[in-house]
Amino acid sequence: MRSILMALVITPMIALAGDRQSFEGLVADLEAADPETGLSAVQKLAEGGDARAVPLLIAALQRDMKARTGLLMAIIPALGELGDPSAVPILLLALNNRDDHWIAREAAAQALGAIGAPEAVPDLIKAAWMVDTREAAITALAQIADERAVEVLVTALDPAEDAGVREQALAGLIHIGRPAVPALTAVVAEGSGEYPNTAQRALAAYALGKIGDPRAHAALEQAAQDPSAEVRASASKALGRLQ
Repeated sequence: MRSILMALVITPMIALAGDRQSFEGLVADLEAADPETGLSAVQKLAEGGDARAVPLLIAALQRDMKARTGLLMAIIPALGELGDPSAVPILLLALNNRDDHWIAREAAAQALGAIGAPEAVPDLIKAAWMVDTREAAITALAQIADERAVEVLVTALDPAEDAGVREQALAGLIHIGRPAVPALTAVVAEGSGEYPNTAQRALAAYALGKIGDPRAHAALEQAAQDPSAEVRASASKALGRLQ
């Protein structure tokens, strides 16, 4: 009996000691001169999901921004994966650092979206108007689903955008819900003449149907009589959801 009790007490203590040694070892590896060792440490710290890793990774990213240690492109996604809001300020610096390669700025936008940081919305909106970060910024804004992003998300419904971007923007607008209704209603009602913009209007009508706000009823009724079969079908289905 005594041996069983000792095992119950000692085993967790051994596991805890091993965990500490493992974490401390990764911390040492993070500061190693060998880039491969550092990259491996970043990956393992992210996979471990330990909140203690966040300030260490933030400090490592700050070092990389100055000294180019080669870890930046691993640390930024790791901070997004860990999802700690304390990483938002350094990620905003990375997003807005025009001296860095666009891939780093894209990764920063993705990480901010993964964290779901509303304080990042103004900077992400700016990034969404830049060619090299548009897709990642639109996706991040859709994930955060803040009403301040409605205008830029509506523009991303345009058929000229990548299909994945349109899907993300559509999902974001539906998630935002009622605050997006006026902008979506305006899109549904605006198509006429030489530039009917049928694909964007059909998506906007679909979003209005999913949101289910009665304020969209008049615009959808008009769109249900549109010359475009695509717009008519989408508007008619949306009206059915409003009933």
